[in-house]
Amino acid sequence: MRPSQLQKLAHSFFADSAEHHLRLSKAHLAHAEALAEDESAADSPGLAFHKECADAHAGYAEKCLAMAKNLDPALKVFKAAGMDDDEVLPSPVSRVAPEPSGLRMVPRTGSPQIAEKADVPQEFLRLVAIEEEL
Repeated sequence: MRPSQLQKLAHSFFADSAEHHLRLSKAHLAHAEALAEDESAADSPGLAFHKECADAHAGYAEKCLAMAKNLDPALKVFKAAGMDDDEVLPSPVSRVAPEPSGLRMVPRTGSPQIAEKADVPQEFLRLVAIEEEL
């Protein structure tokens, strides 16, 4: 993934998360206000719960907005390091797996014998032959 794509993706994630938490905060505030209007529920645990949730979600929204704003310097660091928009980020993952070494079949009690050669019909022998056998 290119640095600019990564930056845009992260910015979008944090902006969307901030919007989501703001919506949740407003919903909890609405519930708290509805409970506050009811005199019998003035001291209910639900009122305290919704107020605390609204505060928590508002705090998360602020943090997400701050993270979205802090991503701009990250892109500048990528450019300063010589990674332009057209360059792919290095990855430690290799797409080519080496052949497993030191693996061998171990016969188990009751299993069929391990064949020395595969039982291949005559017309397909050239497909599975080893160079020494040709």
